[in-house]
Amino acid sequence: MKAKHLLVVLSLILAGPSFGQKGRFDEEVQQLAGTFDSIKSLWSADQKTVVFVGSSSIRMWHNVADISEQHNILNTGFGGSTAKDLLGYMDPLILDHDPDQVFIYEGDNDIFMDESVGCIMRRMRKIVRQIKKENKQCEVVIISAKPSVARWKWKDNYLKLNRRYERWAKRKKHMAFADVWFPMMKDQQLDSELFIEDNLHMNAKGYKIWTEVLQPYLLK
Repeated sequence: MKAKHLLVVLSLILAGPSFGQKGRFDEEVQQLAGTFDSIKSLWSADQKTVVFVGSSSIRMWHNVADISEQHNILNTGFGGSTAKDLLGYMDPLILDHDPDQVFIYEGDNDIFMDESVGCIMRRMRKIVRQIKKENKQCEVVIISAKPSVARWKWKDNYLKLNRRYERWAKRKKHMAFADVWFPMMKDQQLDSELFIEDNLHMNAKGYKIWTEVLQPYLLK
């Protein structure tokens, strides 16, 4: 009996916020979920559904839906999230929307929080496996970590992570790697004009580059 009880407790711990455990983004995700129905009510039934999910670089991309009028686009980015956080909110932020394509931006905060590249990769693989379990044909686009003035000293770690992302995506069906790092560089130097005052988050110029990079990856 004791062993059985321990197994149940362990299962609840590993399950994360979806099973009632308090998560640091519960309130934000709940507020986000409350807006989804009104957004989706305007969608066209004959268009592909595309979810953009990830940390604040996605969350602050307020006009991401303008990237295409031929797709139903939903922004479910949340806070200063990491891959670990996203794993805890897969249902409300991705799976509940039955997407045809998912763009994921995680890794930026993970590196900043001193997570190893190996640990990030393990979590990202779990995220993609859960998406594929629901829909094997779902296209997943991994967006590279971006460069920023505020986190430039972690440059080598970000580049290492991006190389791992790229190699991983190349080996998998219905996956792609979108590099925003080098397009945001100017003459091999970081373009500081792409950021707002905190030197971390992007302004309209930065998002213009993201739009140009990511548009070609949208499902035809």
